[in-house]
Amino acid sequence: MNYLVFFSWLIATIFFISRIRFVRKAGLGTGLVIALFICNVAAGVVGGFITEGKANTDTWNYHADALKEYRLLFTHPAEYFSNLFYTGYSDGYHGLLQTQNSYWNDLKTNLIIKLVSVFDVFSGGNYYTNVVLYNFLIFFGHIGLYRVFSNVYKTDKRLLAIALFLLPSLLFYGSTIHKDGLMLAAIGVIVFNVYQLLNQKGAVIIRLLYIFTAFVIVFLFRNFIAAALLPALAAWIISSKKKYSPIIVFISMYLMAVFLFFTIGRVLPAVSLPAYMAQKQADFFALEKGNTTIPLTKLEASAGSYLQVLPQALQHSLLRPFVTDVKLSTLLLPLSIELLFYELLILAYFFFKKRESTLNEPFALFGLFFGLSVCIIIGYTVPVIGAIVRYRSIYLPFLLAPFLFNIDWKRLPNRLFNYKIV
Repeated sequence: MNYLVFFSWLIATIFFISRIRFVRKAGLGTGLVIALFICNVAAGVVGGFITEGKANTDTWNYHADALKEYRLLFTHPAEYFSNLFYTGYSDGYHGLLQTQNSYWNDLKTNLIIKLVSVFDVFSGGNYYTNVVLYNFLIFFGHIGLYRVFSNVYKTDKRLLAIALFLLPSLLFYGSTIHKDGLMLAAIGVIVFNVYQLLNQKGAVIIRLLYIFTAFVIVFLFRNFIAAALLPALAAWIISSKKKYSPIIVFISMYLMAVFLFFTIGRVLPAVSLPAYMAQKQADFFALEKGNTTIPLTKLEASAGSYLQVLPQALQHSLLRPFVTDVKLSTLLLPLSIELLFYELLILAYFFFKKRESTLNEPFALFGLFFGLSVCIIIGYTVPVIGAIVRYRSIYLPFLLAPFLFNIDWKRLPNRLFNYKIV
């Protein structure tokens, strides 16, 4: 029966995806769209299969808690529709930026549990059918990003599809039921609609509504990502609308953002962002140590401490896992090989870049500055390689695209094969 429900929903979602106008306008072609969607579903199924039965696995914990909510819908429907707004804390709805013991900190988990419980209504509570419904939902975020990237970079659609759908860690972590895929979908909605507002006329109100809704989702699930989005979006919009040098706009905007990060707490003591990030790091330290836990210097709520830890944060978030990290876990080997491949691609850009590079274009800089700022935050707060890889995975397209799509692929093989050692 479970197989029948799974394949019925898979066929139904393929049917709808291949016919929805938003997807068709991406220009991928029906066959490639279906293949990409099936790859996402397959990755989500594999992710669920290899984690099934393992202790403290988030995706299966969400499933178990969602089943309770699903049953509650039929036994106590009033409670089902109201418990998302219940706070059992004495300070009520205070503590918006608290990292534990607050309504808002719990809400990000409660939201995904509630979402999965909605999937359960259609799947009968089957995890793997929920994977199909989950990937149907987030697929539109992928498509939104693809449409923007294809307009900006104007490269081969197969190469673009690989970069936005099929990067191994992105495919695996983005397709397994978790917060990461939802974050990617929400960011895709924001990026697509901002691009449309900058380049198309009409539908301003509806696009602003989409952007606002998606931004709220990002904030509720991972508020530090929402904070990283603001300067990146502002610099993208200003450099697109004005005739200033894009790189100067981005550098200026981020210098201002760093200044506000360290000074806003003096004006609003309840919003001490350096202390908030230091507390997020401390929360990770308090968790049970896993196989891939690595040393990380403790953050203090001062600019000096952040500057001291910055090289370590960059190394962890951009360069780990090393190939030598296999000693921590053999599962890190394919991830380290994947990362090494990306490093070689970036290196290839500097030797085989196109004569007319788009690296200084506003959207390319948006991707680089946004992706890098998120990685720095991850490096500051997360001392576990496995978690770093998962959190980083959905930002890889932003970091890699400016280099990958500005390599002169026709010139590269000629240079390689005609190279002579003197």
